[in-house]
Amino acid sequence: MDAFALVLLGGLIAVVLWVWLLGRYYPGTGLEQVGLRSAREITETREELEAEDLDQMIAARNARRRARGEPEVTAAEYELRVAGDIHEHNRRREQQLADSELDQLLEATNAQRRKRGLPYWSLSSHLKKKVKNAVQFISSFEEAVAHAASERGANGIVCGHIHSAEIRQIGNVTYYNDGDWVESCTALVEHADGRMEIIDWAERKREEAIQKSARRDVREAAAE
Repeated sequence: MDAFALVLLGGLIAVVLWVWLLGRYYPGTGLEQVGLRSAREITETREELEAEDLDQMIAARNARRRARGEPEVTAAEYELRVAGDIHEHNRRREQQLADSELDQLLEATNAQRRKRGLPYWSLSSHLKKKVKNAVQFISSFEEAVAHAASERGANGIVCGHIHSAEIRQIGNVTYYNDGDWVESCTALVEHADGRMEIIDWAERKREEAIQKSARRDVREAAAE
């Protein structure tokens, strides 16, 4: 080993020994003796500065609130608000993901139905017909608007808010609901002679699919 390498090795050993002696025989840590701080001390100092900044911001905000005659807000109240906002954000995100998954499932279901020649299937329309509370709500809505129309001297009323297509007589008022074109694919039409009719496009496509399937079966049977 040449002289230069020996000098470098000796210097390195001396530095390590010096740091070790500082940490052993002087108060504090060896890092403090050479003007450095540990990661823990840096973190604690940063947290103290952030807490001080927060106190100053809250004090300034409360000063403006007092000037407007509003009550002061503490740091704990702000923390509760932030926690509530985070909870609401997570809830909406989970709801959005659930809605997206449901949309994908419905799209896949209706894609298979289209391949079989079946019409669009609406989940919300199906649930409205099956859930007792929804059925009661629809019935109450129909009776309420028919009563309001009767009080105003009308003999008929056209609605479409509840997406449930129907024509029926309620007392002396004829109730019309055109449903909707998105879920149930229904519309209310008036003929030239004044007759009103519900056009159920999904039902028409369903009947066409059945007739098409029947004609195909007849052709296959004839071919055999």
